Amino acid sequence: RHAVAIAASHRLTIYDAVFAALANELDCELVTADRALASSGACRARLLGEAAVVTDAPEAMLAHRAQLDQVRHRPA
Repeated sequence: RHAVAIAASHRLTIYDAVFAALANELDCELVTADRALASSGACRARLLGEAAVVTDAPEAMLAHRAQLDQVRHRPA
């Protein structure tokens, strides 16, 4: 459902919107070579090859890992 809403509101294909929805769900940045997707505003995104903001806070990395584990084990 989220992907359909993102596709409609940001004029993206469902395929691209699924990646944006996943990035939003995981609260992470999407790295893509697709300029239209990166500039759509559908999620935090940057183009492949652009400089990334790096954090060396281990707590942040552990929190993202825990979120990913929750999504992987969520019933369909």
